[in-house]
Amino acid sequence: MIKIEVLAENKDKKAYDLRSDALKALKTIRKPITNKHDGRVAIVNKAGRLKMTSDEAVRESVKHGFTAAEHIQELYEEAKLREIQPDLKHGYTSVQIPRYEVMFDLKACKCKH
Repeated sequence: MIKIEVLAENKDKKAYDLRSDALKALKTIRKPITNKHDGRVAIVNKAGRLKMTSDEAVRESVKHGFTAAEHIQELYEEAKLREIQPDLKHGYTSVQIPRYEVMFDLKACKCKH
């Protein structure tokens, strides 16, 4: 189980500042990330960083009181494959999207869970 420190200061930050902080944290990931359970490799490129810091992603993080951007490498490394789905959202049924999940400890945090 991963322990994530949730900072109360994130609660009062504006979306722009949260996005900026997240982009800075994500830019530090300069090499491919390997999942420990199945060996799949993820690469955090510019498109991925922008998706992880989209308005919707920032809104969801704020809603739950935390951001996991600075922990993305550790989360991916420890995550377990839940399922593989075709990309129905964009109509590319031949493209397969792996969906991962990871347990992390929220007992000590002051976030909404």
